[in-house]
Amino acid sequence: MSIPARPLAPADALRIPRPKEPACSPDGRLIAFTVQLPDAEADTVRARVWAAPADGATPARPLTAGPHDGAPRFSPDGALLAWLASPTLEDEGAGAGVELWAVATDAVADALAAGGERDGREAPAAEAPGAGSADRAALTAGPGAALADEPPAGARRVGLLPAGAGEPAFSPDGTRIAFTAPVDRAGAAPDERAAARRQVAPVVVRRLDEKADGLGLRGTVRRQLHVVDLPSGAVRQLTHDEHDAREPAWSADGRRLVYARALDGDGGAHERSALFEVPDDGGAPRRLTPADGLAAAPCPLPDGGTIAYVGRVPAGLGTLRLLAVDRDGAPPRDLDPSLDRSLNVGNVVEGGCRPQALADGRVLFAVADRGSTHLRAAPLDGGGSEPLLADPLRVAFRAAAGGPTVAVVIADAGSPGELHALPLPAAGAPAADAGRRLTSLFADALPEVAVAPLRERTFTAPDGAEVHGWLLLDEAAGDGPRPLLVDVHGGPHSQWSPALEPARSYWHELVADGWAVLLLNQRASDGYGEAWMTSTVGRWGLADEGDFHAAIDALVAEGIADPRRLAVTGYSYGGYMTCWLTARSRRFRAAVAGGCVADLRSHLGTADIGPSWGRMVHGLAPDGPLAPLEEISPIAHVGAVATPTLVLHGEGDDRCPIGQAEQWFTTLRAQGVESELVRYPDSDHVFVIAGRPSHRVDYCRRTLAWLRAHVGHGAEGGGRAGGGERAEGGDPTARGERAEGAA
Repeated sequence: MSIPARPLAPADALRIPRPKEPACSPDGRLIAFTVQLPDAEADTVRARVWAAPADGATPARPLTAGPHDGAPRFSPDGALLAWLASPTLEDEGAGAGVELWAVATDAVADALAAGGERDGREAPAAEAPGAGSADRAALTAGPGAALADEPPAGARRVGLLPAGAGEPAFSPDGTRIAFTAPVDRAGAAPDERAAARRQVAPVVVRRLDEKADGLGLRGTVRRQLHVVDLPSGAVRQLTHDEHDAREPAWSADGRRLVYARALDGDGGAHERSALFEVPDDGGAPRRLTPADGLAAAPCPLPDGGTIAYVGRVPAGLGTLRLLAVDRDGAPPRDLDPSLDRSLNVGNVVEGGCRPQALADGRVLFAVADRGSTHLRAAPLDGGGSEPLLADPLRVAFRAAAGGPTVAVVIADAGSPGELHALPLPAAGAPAADAGRRLTSLFADALPEVAVAPLRERTFTAPDGAEVHGWLLLDEAAGDGPRPLLVDVHGGPHSQWSPALEPARSYWHELVADGWAVLLLNQRASDGYGEAWMTSTVGRWGLADEGDFHAAIDALVAEGIADPRRLAVTGYSYGGYMTCWLTARSRRFRAAVAGGCVADLRSHLGTADIGPSWGRMVHGLAPDGPLAPLEEISPIAHVGAVATPTLVLHGEGDDRCPIGQAEQWFTTLRAQGVESELVRYPDSDHVFVIAGRPSHRVDYCRRTLAWLRAHVGHGAEGGGRAGGGERAEGGDPTARGERAEGAA
């Protein structure tokens, strides 16, 4: 008996397991990865380390018990698999360290081969999704998956790292692991009373990098480079910089560590950064890349003298390049100068990976391209790169190479990401397909869900430019002109992709209800070349608003969109554009502005990236006037707004501080526009993707309710009845809403 299909719903975010952080053994036979899943009861995200054979001979299965395990890494000789185990929820606030665990790779292979048996004991059968707790159900999803209620046989704790330790990097001989961790340059407080006094002491700020989204005020804390010796467990701190050390990587001989850091405390890594190297036994760091450039994600190559990295020279807004620099001090060279695309190094929105040396001498990297993130490989002679994946509509979220195999998490229109083993094509050979899929986490967790059909579309802007994007539309959900939601992505140097995005589950409920949803990669979007990316500098709103109106007009002319039932939403830059479009046009019946910016002048002085953003994306001189920002600030045009507007914002947002939402909401209310502000406590700028599960669900439910209340349901022929959640109406406290004045 088949399960009736229903659309993806907001609450499904609590049931979707997400594979992350793949690591491939040097011989390419084993893949370790992390699986994350929200825990509704604890309102957090838990994670376990899983493993799978690259040939798919046995099912993928969990190796560790959690609750917060991740960052698996194989040693260069393939003998060990290491991972980080973060503290329990109860211990996190006490400053507990991060445990470093390791197990013999042979023991991992034995555990996979044993299938349902573990340590000679029969493992409990995997429960069907929804049968037990969310954690147990989804983290054991998949045929033959067994529960890991304790570390794998033979695993041992090999070190206790400082709290907040970052991803581990094995030395070439496998005896040491490098990592970064936060260190207070003022020194540790001598006792608890001194620590308490320090918490309430006045904060003196002398640099513009004093806060960062997700971290808040940083004081004298910066990430420093450390090394742990595996035989002894001893930890050494190698750097004492006034800037964060990031992304450590070992030289081929294991005698040096290369890392990235900012060069200017008033500009941060957004404006100028460089690669440095430091001897393994300590000493003064040495800069390797130009002081007027950007540099990140170092990849020392096997020749011992060349380092591939992601960057650009000179610094500034534009595509990030795959560069290589020699230790002898020669200028960096571009390994693919003809590729007019920007590299992605693995962010939470677009995916990608750090550059990696392949067994055949090429360098693996990822680029944003027309909404997708593609894997490519480049030779060191600058002869140009080649694609590794043939399907242009797949998104590579993280990848790791080992021998003849590339382990990659691939997302597409039907899944937010599954683990694949991709055979590495030889240089000059055709690109591969998606390889062997090793997990089916999404389908196993939500077999009853049908995702909205997606179409690739192009539109012609007023100046004749082609604007590319995606349209979600189900013709079976009604006939004739239908409500249209325009959802604007953030950045603006980001991109909508064809991949399923659980953080926007409201798309699927609306489409099932007879709506159409437009996802446009307007001017300034990543993935379309440097000229497109930089086309809105100093002209936010003015340069790209026509892209949206042209697309809407085309859909109205085609009979798809009903001009009387239009809505707009967006997050971050999308929140800015939501405010801008409703201030410049009255064609929208409803608006939902998330993580918005309303006043670019106040944003310049209050956001964690404000000063550097002003110079890079607004073209302002360091000592120039701010008047140009007034014209392109929505708040300057707010008097024209008549659209009912819901404003959603994280209270801990330092990228687009909540004062932006307060300004917009307060002004709308003062002039009589129907509006509502929802504040999410203890939530930073990326909470809609990586924040508390309850907040993510609430965000989607409120968006749905607002759009339905102000625009209505379905196409003229009527949408499908039932199936999804209905959040509008009823007692708001049933949705976790806190009444004003309540505790």
